[in-house]
Amino acid sequence: MNKLSLVLLVAAGFGLAACGSTNRAYQSSADAPRVSYTYEEGGDYDHVKELADEHCDEEFGRNAVLLSRDTQGDSYEVTFACQ
Repeated sequence: MNKLSLVLLVAAGFGLAACGSTNRAYQSSADAPRVSYTYEEGGDYDHVKELADEHCDEEFGRNAVLLSRDTQGDSYEVTFACQ
């Protein structure tokens, strides 16, 4: 399986997982070895951390470490380093 197929498969899996949950978190960027997410509910941080851990593990074999957590109006933006 080539890398593009794997990325599409993972994206589809996240899409299906999102349909079954109330968490609304969106990957806003991914600049190796970092990943950022935007989310609306403060309580969704744990879910976003899980997404970041999965991303860092799948892409780099590393753990997600919080770099920044900011508010943007009614939403939050977090950035993790894959270390």
